[in-house]
Amino acid sequence: MGLISNLSAELSALPPAMLKKITVVFPNRRAGLFLRRQLSIGAKGPMWLPEMLSVEEAFARWSGYGMADNLTLIVELISRQLSEGENGGRDAAAFIGHARQMAVDFDEIDHYLADPQAVFTALSEAKAAETWHPDGSPLSKYETAYLSFFRSLLNYYRWLKNRLLERRLMWPGAMAAHLASWSEQQWLEKLPDGEVWFAGFNALTPAEEVVMTRLCGMGKAKMFWDLDNYYMLPGPDGQQQAGSAMRRFKKNHPELVEHWIGNDLTTKPKKIRIVSTSGAVAQAKALGVMLLAQKPDENNTDEAIVLADEKLLEPVLNSLPEEVGEVNVTMGYPLVNSPLFHLAEKIAQLAVFGAHSERETLPLMLVSDLLMHPLVSGAIEKELREGCALLVRKLISDGSANIFPNRLEEHIVILPKSAQQLVNQLMELQKKSAGELPTAILHWLETPGLLNISDYLLEKQLDELRRLLNILSDALKVSGLSARESVPLLLRQLGKNSHIKLSGEPLKGLQVMGMLETRNLAFRRVHLLSANEGMLPATKSSSSLIPADIRRHFGLPMRSDKDAISAFHFYQLVQHADEIIFYYNTEPDALGGGEKSRFLLQIRHQLMKVNKDISWEEITFNPPLPAGGGEVRIEIPKSEAIREALARKAESGISPSALSRWYNCSLQYYLGEILGIKEKPLPGELPGFNVTGTIIHRAIELLYKPYVNKPLTAEAINNMQLQLDKAVDEAFSDELPGVSKTIGRNALQFAMAKKMVERALGNDLKEIKKNSRITVLKQEEKLEAAIDTPSGTLRLKGFPDRIDTDGQGLRIIDFKTGSFDEKKLKIDQLEDLTNPEKKFALQLACYMLMAEKTFKNLTGLRPRGYILPLKQSNTGLAETTLPFDESQGFREFEALLSVTLEQMLDPAVPIAQTTEIKRCANCIYLRICNREAAAANNY
Repeated sequence: MGLISNLSAELSALPPAMLKKITVVFPNRRAGLFLRRQLSIGAKGPMWLPEMLSVEEAFARWSGYGMADNLTLIVELISRQLSEGENGGRDAAAFIGHARQMAVDFDEIDHYLADPQAVFTALSEAKAAETWHPDGSPLSKYETAYLSFFRSLLNYYRWLKNRLLERRLMWPGAMAAHLASWSEQQWLEKLPDGEVWFAGFNALTPAEEVVMTRLCGMGKAKMFWDLDNYYMLPGPDGQQQAGSAMRRFKKNHPELVEHWIGNDLTTKPKKIRIVSTSGAVAQAKALGVMLLAQKPDENNTDEAIVLADEKLLEPVLNSLPEEVGEVNVTMGYPLVNSPLFHLAEKIAQLAVFGAHSERETLPLMLVSDLLMHPLVSGAIEKELREGCALLVRKLISDGSANIFPNRLEEHIVILPKSAQQLVNQLMELQKKSAGELPTAILHWLETPGLLNISDYLLEKQLDELRRLLNILSDALKVSGLSARESVPLLLRQLGKNSHIKLSGEPLKGLQVMGMLETRNLAFRRVHLLSANEGMLPATKSSSSLIPADIRRHFGLPMRSDKDAISAFHFYQLVQHADEIIFYYNTEPDALGGGEKSRFLLQIRHQLMKVNKDISWEEITFNPPLPAGGGEVRIEIPKSEAIREALARKAESGISPSALSRWYNCSLQYYLGEILGIKEKPLPGELPGFNVTGTIIHRAIELLYKPYVNKPLTAEAINNMQLQLDKAVDEAFSDELPGVSKTIGRNALQFAMAKKMVERALGNDLKEIKKNSRITVLKQEEKLEAAIDTPSGTLRLKGFPDRIDTDGQGLRIIDFKTGSFDEKKLKIDQLEDLTNPEKKFALQLACYMLMAEKTFKNLTGLRPRGYILPLKQSNTGLAETTLPFDESQGFREFEALLSVTLEQMLDPAVPIAQTTEIKRCANCIYLRICNREAAAANNY
């Protein structure tokens, strides 16, 4: 029996008159709905129901204050920053990320009953020591501002608390701390005649623990749990992390842990299936197939789909077969992940970009990205969506990466009237002030014929976006901010703290929810998606301005505490289920991944030791290929002007990566190399992890610069290791000037860069100790080679990371900071080099050809090409193998390049999209080509 069944039995045994005096408090509201249903099932007639509240609702009622959510806190902090005149407006973009972290930290300080003055004083002193110069030199302007910010945190804390109190509001931690300070007399006045049942809690914060145990000590409350001895008691593999919080509580309050601790995990038969998929979205497709394959269940309220990654909600809903019947979605969905928010963000970026364009032009990529957005290309009004698609095709055919106003006007006049109005309204946004822009964006989105607001999910997205844009508009108008470029960034950061609240009838149909919504509920069958390490538990960097040592000193929660909470939610979900189907993605991302969650491994290798009635099956799901019928491919005939542009590009120089793009998709090559449409940060975008690669390459270049053309020694490597921090710091500052490297994602980027540079140095040290005579000849210097063909000249050009000699010949070495598969360096036949999956081998082959022509008299030996994968420790150099005849040298490769140039210039072969949809998954031109949906389905 689960918590709800146990509570129902306990309440039903009481005299009816007592029920109306009881308030049942759960961690969330959802459990209360299930308890009401359970009580009604067993009722023999009319009965009083106890009041059922979430803990936040109960605390708000008792305290008499309203609950301020994170979005309210952030907007208040930003409003204060924006109101500080011109400087505040200029710094708003940088401040908003801090505001999110401040809101979390303020709440935790109060929840954990820490002294805010002591915490922020210790933090200020730590930052002062961090920025102190041993030589006595003054702090830089950046360091002064950095230190000033941390010294201001206590003032921000006090100001925000007082500001909210004026409005009768508190944040959750402040409210819990306020109630924890109450005397028994205050509680007796607030709860004179009732009893509180706290049910289904786990990791109580100190403030919550004080409130609940005090009420229990006064005889005004009881506590009920949903625990299992598997994680509460030591087992053959030690103490389970999931029970760490409750074991501490039981040690301090043994008399309060009586109801209920079961043995479902170790005694109850369970059927477990693990479904591996290639791609995140493929999990949703696998779920649809599994649901169809299982037996129909009339009461599928006992079946739940649980999303560890909330971003999968829409793919899941689109993949559910009709046969499952009614579906109830009750979960918070981040607004920032919704298609409508993406569209609003693109509109804001375009409005800001257009207003600041020096040449009064707009980037083709951004305009087409917006007009080919799925919500626009799926507009209700057929003429509107067809008009937008026609405009994009016309703009691409113009052959320019920039859109000039006169050309836009010429194209607009041929569009249907509704599409003309939509585009004209878009251009009018550039005339709006910062304060007017949010309302104008909302007005554009509400254009008749654009959005199908009868769609439930889209309606909820629009409701939340409308609320967010109105809040942002009010804040901007009050502050008088004139810096329009801050609007997209403000919008994105606020969007991260805005959740679409999806709620339905939880007592009917298949249940769809996030991990937090599963608390206290028991399901017979569970489908858990994104059961990957990194998702379960989540390894996202904690949003905190307070470093770990200070957090530990003041008793604030650590990463391990959050992992333990994730473990508890996982095992609580598993303990009552008869059948659990876990889905996980085998595809690694930019930071690794593709592995099962550690929790699945714990079941396999630990829980199954003590519960022999658990069956385990692993399945690989291969989604069917999408039907290609009905797609209109983009094809651009090679006019004389286009052929001349292709020939000029070939003669001026093509990089190996550009050559790989041609083999991947000729349209991708045309858009990037001929039209010059590149992936650039747009207004409101933050630097991505791709910046880390640039920092790493720059740091390695700085370290080796004094040793170029000198034999490398172990002493030289040791000296570089001593200079490593300084080099990475300089590279970081060059790439991200004025950005702190000690906070949030930037701290992760800095740490990753250091680790990878260490691996580069370590590899050389190992080679030197093996008596290799390494001399670095070139770093990041240009190489080129001209190849004369019947069709014209093809010039290769590139910047290999390093060229050196090792006593056995010339080596070309390229550092890779992302994922790398050594098998893709093996080339069995020359044509394999045109396979985009072999792009690293192609890159090295091009570098080797250029190096041979440049250094042909240096060693007399053909250059060798290597990849050094810095992400994988202890891998060492990986050499490419090419099927070249030694006597022929690179003539066969030059012949292949000659054929490539001939194909490029052939007027009979148009520029066209690739037919391999899977190649489109990570292409930056996805929306220009209207391939977004197809690529997502294939992925």
